[in-house]
Amino acid sequence: MGDNITERRRLTRNRMYRLIYDAEIGISKQQIANEMECSMPTVHQNIAELLEANLIKQGEFQPSSGGRPAIGYVINSELKIAIGVSLSTRHIRFLAVDMKLREIASDKVSAEYESLEKSGKQIADKLEKFIDKSGIDRKKILGVGITIPAVIDNTKGVIVVSPTLNIKNASLDILTKHISYPVFVENDGTCAGAAEAFGSKESDFAYLFMEYGIGGAIYANGQLIKGQNGRSAEFGHICVHPGGLKCSCGKKGCLEAYCGALRYTKDLGITAEEFFAELENGNEDYKKLWNDVLNHLTIGINNIRMMFDSKVILGGFVSEYLEPYLPKLKAYLASKNTFEEDGSYISLGKFYKKGGMMGGASYFIKKYIEEI
Repeated sequence: MGDNITERRRLTRNRMYRLIYDAEIGISKQQIANEMECSMPTVHQNIAELLEANLIKQGEFQPSSGGRPAIGYVINSELKIAIGVSLSTRHIRFLAVDMKLREIASDKVSAEYESLEKSGKQIADKLEKFIDKSGIDRKKILGVGITIPAVIDNTKGVIVVSPTLNIKNASLDILTKHISYPVFVENDGTCAGAAEAFGSKESDFAYLFMEYGIGGAIYANGQLIKGQNGRSAEFGHICVHPGGLKCSCGKKGCLEAYCGALRYTKDLGITAEEFFAELENGNEDYKKLWNDVLNHLTIGINNIRMMFDSKVILGGFVSEYLEPYLPKLKAYLASKNTFEEDGSYISLGKFYKKGGMMGGASYFIKKYIEEI
């Protein structure tokens, strides 16, 4: 019974912390008691314990209709830090966030990908330099979430396949063994989807991650759907043009071959910024290419909508450029959908190019919160 009582008390304290965490402004003891339907002595006791552990602090005073204003409580967002790392063929990007997933520091360094072993050493070395440069207290670091464009099997500790990085059936330990902190490695699209889901009230959505490659994540009832082989939401390999352009996976006609950013950056010898700048300036060749990208993109989005009947959130660095083209995207979707007359179910994500790193970092914040 003693263990059961202790666990019940912990769950009550955890629920109270989460309530304070989710509050947009400071929340008072009376508001907590009302929300949790518990007694004021229980609230007093748990607030005292959370304050003593430095997990929360006094925030703003709550408005009062009379008498002394009530104290509002907020979490101590500076208590811990998590770091997200993004590995690509040309760069390593770093992002440090606080407990509320707010950016503390970020950096991007050049690092040509040669092998998993060399990348692991590079990440470890440049991570320490990033921490020093940013003035981060190492004692506060919860862990490092690394995102890569790959199918990951964390139960076996294996990178199953990454056409982009030319990896197949490689041990995750090769990548992580040089890092001095707890490490979590996951697919970049899955991580970006996790960032969208973190603290969101949207429990059912498909997340389409659009960068040089294309991936994503699926959430149902607030839970990530991984799939039987951990390959769910590999949207980039939906066939949108049978027998069409060759994809990095070796097949033809994949969504990634038509809508991945390589098609209008590396293949043209320019950057994404240059492409979209020229597009705005009325470059006719680029307009024709971009309309083809949008057409094939909406084939993929429409298929996702048909399969999951959920909202579709567009993310990745490409989404940062999409807002001017949303009306055209929605018109294309309306013309393709059997049941709907518009494409209002699509929206842009919150984090653009930093979504993957945000999601990698959020793994450790979520884990920390669960253990309070």
